[in-house]
Amino acid sequence: MILTEKQEKHCLRPDLHFETSQRLGFIRKIRLFDVQVFFVMRKKSNLFVLLLGFLIGALGYWTADFSEERALYESVYYIKAPGAFLAVLIAGVFRKNQPSWNALTVSFGVMLGMLSRILVDILLDPTSHNLFPFELMIGLVIVLPVCFVGAYLIHGVFYIAGKN
Repeated sequence: MILTEKQEKHCLRPDLHFETSQRLGFIRKIRLFDVQVFFVMRKKSNLFVLLLGFLIGALGYWTADFSEERALYESVYYIKAPGAFLAVLIAGVFRKNQPSWNALTVSFGVMLGMLSRILVDILLDPTSHNLFPFELMIGLVIVLPVCFVGAYLIHGVFYIAGKN
């Protein structure tokens, strides 16, 4: 595929031309300077849904005071689980036909948000989160079912309403 004049104007390197482009389902094969490059193309971006999950996980973990005994459980039950449920409902409004993908993406975002706090704490004090895999697993065990319930709930609502 040769770039159009408008695309060449916005291209950083106008000498860079795509010779052929072939669409194979979700995989796109591009021939660039006699080298075939494969990359995965998604029709809809997961960045918004992942960012929602990340914000919920970061909010729940960065606001928790871990000097208290039950801070992990309170952040999971009172912030991350309801927040993940709402994030999946919001994601379901925009992406109606992908409930399980929405649930997995929000759950992964929540885990990344939790991991951001854990990594910062480990950098400051290497002995602070010596059992962090268990912290992530506790969060995942609570958040993942909540995400699936929310995702299939909003999917069912749109299915019954005929807007699927």
